[in-house]
Amino acid sequence: MPKMRASFQGLVRLLAKSLYPEPDVFVRELLQNAHDSIQLRQIAQPDPAGEIRIDADESTRELRFSDNGTGMDRRDIEEFLSVIGSTGTGSRARELAAREVAAATIGQFGIGLLSAFVVAERIEVHTRKAGADHAWRWINHGGEDYQLDALPANAQPPGTRVSIKLAAERGAFLDGRLLHQTVRRYADFLPYPILLNGFGPVNAVNAPWHEPDWRNAGERERLLTAFLSQRYADPPALVIPVDLARPKASGGLYIPARYAPASRTGGTVDLFQARMSIRPNDAEMLPEWARFARGVVDCPDLQPTAARDNVLRDTTYDALREALGETIVSTLLDLAERDRPRFLQLCDWQHDAIKGMAARHPQFGAAVLEHLPFETHQGQLTLPDYLSRQSPSDGKRPLYFFTHEADANQFYALCQ
Repeated sequence: MPKMRASFQGLVRLLAKSLYPEPDVFVRELLQNAHDSIQLRQIAQPDPAGEIRIDADESTRELRFSDNGTGMDRRDIEEFLSVIGSTGTGSRARELAAREVAAATIGQFGIGLLSAFVVAERIEVHTRKAGADHAWRWINHGGEDYQLDALPANAQPPGTRVSIKLAAERGAFLDGRLLHQTVRRYADFLPYPILLNGFGPVNAVNAPWHEPDWRNAGERERLLTAFLSQRYADPPALVIPVDLARPKASGGLYIPARYAPASRTGGTVDLFQARMSIRPNDAEMLPEWARFARGVVDCPDLQPTAARDNVLRDTTYDALREALGETIVSTLLDLAERDRPRFLQLCDWQHDAIKGMAARHPQFGAAVLEHLPFETHQGQLTLPDYLSRQSPSDGKRPLYFFTHEADANQFYALCQ
């Protein structure tokens, strides 16, 4: 019986492009793999300090990613590097698990390397396991066949160097400015310095919530204000520290110091998972009513998708979303108590969104309701102002309102 045939090389490139729609994602994946390798080495050898290097060679159209991590031996190469979709289920993973070392990160190496085939015509890996007496060279052109050679120990220091021969149409990735922007976008908070063409580090390494002074409330607000002011165009009127225990999450939100017109979109969050950018400008993480908020949240408890460009919508995600909403509410309630003028200014700037917030939180609603402006046929009025204009009936003042926008439009048309 005739059999179906498939081009493995074509399938690899098709899978890579389907899984990773953004071509620059290979930078994120290779940096993540380097980070994981350094972490594994430092479990047994805290020294030397971890370091990641990126070097661009225009003459050969190559990008090289180097780390001084744990490196790989032949078994690691065959189990993790040469198996697309390996997720740490082999013998090496079981060995690490027995030592209570999480193997999920290194188990993604075969998946992460796949992203490079979106832009590469050849991938060459030089690696030596710390303490090993020889190194290895692995070469693949995107097909099922690969070349594996043993090398003398002096050919490669402990760690791994991944060399990507870029396809002719992908030469833009050799541009230093583009690489710098890509590193900052994806890996700004990786805890190891990332050097680009010998200069750096080009990443921040730590965010304010990684600093020792984070537990000091006054210093925390200062650090967070400076960080958010530099990261975003709108200056913050109020910073909202995020420091959650369950699910574990750190970061900072802010409310901008400007009027924000009503919007149908939610607030946005640059979402990180274990210091690595997963989803910039996520418009779903914050509750719908919090459309005035923006910021950065890092939650290592979130479960990333295979492409690591999103997270699973599971119970952890739902719990984080709810906790962030409660954090916003509690921060605004605290502001209402300690700095009433500043709180009222925020209510004036963000009154449309804050009304939706007040409708869902009775305690918050009670604190702000009489200060929020409402549209009436006599202009914008607060509820006390509106009621003061109503004639009392049986000791009560009526409050008239519309339940549907169409009814209001009809009424205004009649008034005119």
